[in-house]
Amino acid sequence: MRIRMMATAVVLTTLTGLSAILPAALSELPAYADGCPGGTVPYNDPTLGAICIPVEDPGDPGSSDPGTETTGTATCTFAGQKIPCVTDQGVWFASRQCYAKPADPQPAAGDPVWGGNDPTNGKMWYCTNYQGPGTNGTWFYVPDGSTPALIDPGDVAQNALDEMPLEQPEVHLAPAPPLKTYVSLATWLWMTPGQYRSIAMTVTAGSASVRVEAAPVRVEWDMGDGSTETCHSGGRPWVHGMPETVKTSCSHIYETTSESEPGGMFDIAATIFYHVDWTCTGPCQSNAGTLGEVPGLPGTSAIAVGERQSVVVS
Repeated sequence: MRIRMMATAVVLTTLTGLSAILPAALSELPAYADGCPGGTVPYNDPTLGAICIPVEDPGDPGSSDPGTETTGTATCTFAGQKIPCVTDQGVWFASRQCYAKPADPQPAAGDPVWGGNDPTNGKMWYCTNYQGPGTNGTWFYVPDGSTPALIDPGDVAQNALDEMPLEQPEVHLAPAPPLKTYVSLATWLWMTPGQYRSIAMTVTAGSASVRVEAAPVRVEWDMGDGSTETCHSGGRPWVHGMPETVKTSCSHIYETTSESEPGGMFDIAATIFYHVDWTCTGPCQSNAGTLGEVPGLPGTSAIAVGERQSVVVS
């Protein structure tokens, strides 16, 4: 009498499409008198023996995953160095390269700094050079009801991008280390679900607000054999027990073994590329722009590639 055991869904990073890869191994599985129940497949567990495990299809994660929103501190740039956008001297006035704010108290009505402007219809702002307060400062007139567009939002956006937590993929493969993949076999590639998604950060500088959004556009997989795979999603996780009809849009077929490589393995790196845009509200020098395409940090792994040998089973 054979006892059928049910296991919880087990995610194994083993060989893709078992019936295609290990026909000899599958032939050793016990034949159930009435077969495994629907939605499960037979598996010969080394500890539990012959069991049925559920087939689980996790879907194909992509850019539809919800993005993340963070906030940060705005920084501006002076002489190639990042500086605070806002200090007690005012807000960084990018076009004048100084900190600007309304003078308090305002100059006397007869003061020549007014330059002929009407003190009753506006205010005098003071522009302090970055080297220190009151050093080589200048005055400029701002009519009531208006605020000068002080910051350069493109500069602020670039600095914000440097602080954004772009994803470093956690690389998954099927087959996966310490197992081998094989020449001419489609090896599935994916990252941890949820990593392929948009990331946004909003920073403020005075009364201006800059929002930077990095949207993933592709993943480049350096496969270690001189070739690169380009995928437009985070890849589809492979789960043990998937039928061969289940496909993935992100995979690689090795044409040579890794025997001659250091350690006998191909090094793999996956990098998400993002398209970065920004918008600015408030007194901005411009309202929208782009920083173009930027890469995140690569996630790495390695895999051995061998050749399958024919096995004769009597």
